[in-house]
Amino acid sequence: MKTLKPITSIISVCRRYVLLLEVLIAMVLTMVLLSVLLSFYLQINKVNAAQELEQEHSFGKLFLSTRLASIIPRVVPVNNPDKDYIFFSTLNNDSETKPGTPSLFFTFDNGVKLDPDFSNHVLGRLYLSNGKLSLAIWPSTTRWSETEVPPIKNEVLFDGVEDLSFMFYLPPSRQRKIVLANRKTVFTETNLMKIETMGEWKTEWQQEYGDLPALVRIILAVKSKSKPGTLEPIVLTYPLPNSFEVIVYEQ
Repeated sequence: MKTLKPITSIISVCRRYVLLLEVLIAMVLTMVLLSVLLSFYLQINKVNAAQELEQEHSFGKLFLSTRLASIIPRVVPVNNPDKDYIFFSTLNNDSETKPGTPSLFFTFDNGVKLDPDFSNHVLGRLYLSNGKLSLAIWPSTTRWSETEVPPIKNEVLFDGVEDLSFMFYLPPSRQRKIVLANRKTVFTETNLMKIETMGEWKTEWQQEYGDLPALVRIILAVKSKSKPGTLEPIVLTYPLPNSFEVIVYEQ
């Protein structure tokens, strides 16, 4: 019986070594599995982050196009009863805007608002400042006081903008009197009709033209979310229903 004790102890020691080896193998396999899962999680996290940025970018473009669609077509005509027609573009020359980029000034119908200063006809300005396409709004110039500075509201329409430009479409010269008569609009001769280059896009618009263009195109160069370091163009075109320069299509 005494000879069995050393054999039992040897077997016990061997079993301990086997259990330790199994634990080490299990730990190594666990670390490998965790590393694979962590790598997979990081990849999923990157994909989700990229999708969120793209969704945010898409939502921003949708908001921009929708907001401008509620403003630009509501520009007041030159013959409106309030006589507060304003529509012209000009290059920025102040410290708050990006040099070399244009601004667009226009009077539009802002509808009914809680603040009476910004209800009905208001003066708007589209401009680029600190990488943001912004809209400044004042009360109509006919409501300005000589002793008070008119109130102003600023609204950021889109962020990450590097460049801004406008284009204005002049339709070809055709008989518009019949079309305007059908929509019960009083036809008036304007200085715009004296321009020889009709049927083209212009890069600027003057107040002295005395009319609205048929179409306004807003061109933005924005920072791409999918390709960092590159610029993505955004082109938005809106009709101006109150223009006398309506587009007449051939039958």
